[in-house]
Amino acid sequence: LLVDGHEGIPRRNELVDASHQMDMRRRFTEAILESIPTGVISVSTDERIERVNRALAGIFPQELAHAGRRLSDLFAAEDLAEIRHLLKRARRTGAAACQLDMQRASGILHLAVTAASLEENRGIVMVLEDTSDLLRAQKAAAWQEVARRIAHEIKNPLTPISLCADRIARHMLRLPLPPDTRAILEE
Repeated sequence: LLVDGHEGIPRRNELVDASHQMDMRRRFTEAILESIPTGVISVSTDERIERVNRALAGIFPQELAHAGRRLSDLFAAEDLAEIRHLLKRARRTGAAACQLDMQRASGILHLAVTAASLEENRGIVMVLEDTSDLLRAQKAAAWQEVARRIAHEIKNPLTPISLCADRIARHMLRLPLPPDTRAILEE
């Protein structure tokens, strides 16, 4: 490669162009990261938090989401043990996922956590999605199905009972009964 009359030395404007292109790619990547509606955490190999996106503040308190420097700042000890296991699997297989139930003051937060190992052991990207609403909807649908089946099971024997009661009432109308007895049976 001959550049500026010297072998292997790029021109200044080529370096400026390359730098500009890298900056554009970085801004484009950051724009994508910020527009994703799920929480994203970039983690180094020693569990330092390198970068988070804005959506992470929907999962963790905002000051904690942006001020946390290590995974231990975000996750309680029992949750951190599961996260570490997930990261280990992701390093070994390239990607791994798990469900995590985190205790919050407002209740339990259900998370789907996916971890993907970056090339050349440069860290891991974790994606955290709050599945609480989805699980609530699934539970409601399951309970609706249970209620529908119970209603069907209750209604099944009631139909023949009702038909038999109607037939007995028609037969009783043909019988000569004292008025007070007929009133009790009709009631």
